[in-house]
Amino acid sequence: MTHNSNSLVKLLKNTMNVAFATIISRILGFIRVILEARILGGEVLASAWFLAFMIPNSLRRILGEGAMGSVIVPLLSEDNSKNNIRTVRIKIAKILLSVAWILTAITLLVITAVFSLKFNLESISDKNRILFEILPIIMPYSIFICLCGIIGSILNLKKVFFLPALGALSLNVFLISSLLIIPNFCKNNQILIVKLLAFMVVSSGIVQLYYFFIIMAKNNCLPLFKFSEFKNHHFFKEFWKMFLPALLGTSALQIGLIIDKSLAYSISEQALPSLTYSDRIIYLPIGVFAVAFGSVSLSYLSSYAAQNRYSEMVEALFYGLKSLFYICAPCVALIALLRNEIISLICLGGNFNISDLKETSFAIIFYVWGIPFFASLKILTAAFYSRKDMKTPLYISLVCIAVNIILNIILMFPLKQGGLALATTISSLLNNSLLIYFLNKHLKIEKKIFKNFILTIVKIILVNSIIITIIIAFIKFFDIKVELGNKLYEAFFISAIGVSFAVLYLFLSLIFKINEAKEVLKIFKKV
Repeated sequence: MTHNSNSLVKLLKNTMNVAFATIISRILGFIRVILEARILGGEVLASAWFLAFMIPNSLRRILGEGAMGSVIVPLLSEDNSKNNIRTVRIKIAKILLSVAWILTAITLLVITAVFSLKFNLESISDKNRILFEILPIIMPYSIFICLCGIIGSILNLKKVFFLPALGALSLNVFLISSLLIIPNFCKNNQILIVKLLAFMVVSSGIVQLYYFFIIMAKNNCLPLFKFSEFKNHHFFKEFWKMFLPALLGTSALQIGLIIDKSLAYSISEQALPSLTYSDRIIYLPIGVFAVAFGSVSLSYLSSYAAQNRYSEMVEALFYGLKSLFYICAPCVALIALLRNEIISLICLGGNFNISDLKETSFAIIFYVWGIPFFASLKILTAAFYSRKDMKTPLYISLVCIAVNIILNIILMFPLKQGGLALATTISSLLNNSLLIYFLNKHLKIEKKIFKNFILTIVKIILVNSIIITIIIAFIKFFDIKVELGNKLYEAFFISAIGVSFAVLYLFLSLIFKINEAKEVLKIFKKV
């Protein structure tokens, strides 16, 4: 096996380690969704809570896991590869302090705006009244969780992937515990319930940040605050020059989601919760595999770029894309096929009723096709950021945001929240297409690599189509019907279909000679 082949397998293995850690968090996340659905329901209370939580969470995805992570790895790669530990630690201190100031300013600005609106509006709807109670409490979470995201990127640079991925457990542990305990002491005081939940979210951020600093100490990369070094403005100029374009370049999907949810908030009481619950379901594969592939890929691609090994960088990029698509494609098929059963198993019960289920199912059918496109954005943008090219993804993002807004306005009236979901899916497909087009323009991708990529995608789609046809035919032939609300039967049905799909998928992948199947098997054999 060649050196580059070994590197590619190592990339996939590290990705699987991160994915495994993330799966644990996502399982807890599903438990959290079940409890949220039963306690918060799918209308006014849930709508206010999800919008309030969306703001710090979106900042996390844009700053903590997005722009900052994309800038930090290529910015520190050269010093790290030369083992300039002291220089790296000083630069980390500069980054963390700068970002902490920015996040504090944003937090104070939002809190001030909320109090200003709260005391100056003559009449406030129940939904907005609850929102204004939650937002000032939950906003400080953005400071802690964004710093955690930045530290996670620094640790990824050190090739530490598994332990940072476990950090996300704290939020789910805190919220699950709170959702089980708090309602018993608050009786029917719904506002008090969500206010206490907001306090627990902030507490989880503090605990996670403390945990990340412990990992930094063990890997000799704690920030070194030498304030005399802060007079050197060269690093700050380079940092801001890269960061500002990356901020918009990595935020296209998140800005699209914020616009979607803000518009959904105005459509109906069920629209925002339905988008949020469907978002949580489709983000299982995205959150597990896209974040894993994106974090690991950026580290590897930056190493190749720092050494001008662009041919190997392109090979690693498309290797990651094919592996990601191979994993995401069956997730799309299964969620589309079993969406009603999945939503019912996770959400139905308590304050979440059949009407809420139907609205969520309607949204998810438009969202689910975007899973591969949402997921691959992290890898494709990493190819640009690893070469310190921040402007190209920025321009592409601005175009896609504009397209998303236009499609939102066009589609939201006939399709409501489904139209918003469809607009996000289409704009993400456009984003992927433009990124690949300009990547080819800059690096002149070999036709052999691109041809192999297209052929693999076609094979994967064909295999998934064959399996879906077989399963639908089987269900219709035996007239199998699932009674929604019967949790035991739903769990058995979803598990049976899922296992059958996985076995058929692996079998047909080997028959169609999809190499990614063999690589995945090698990884699991070594585990």
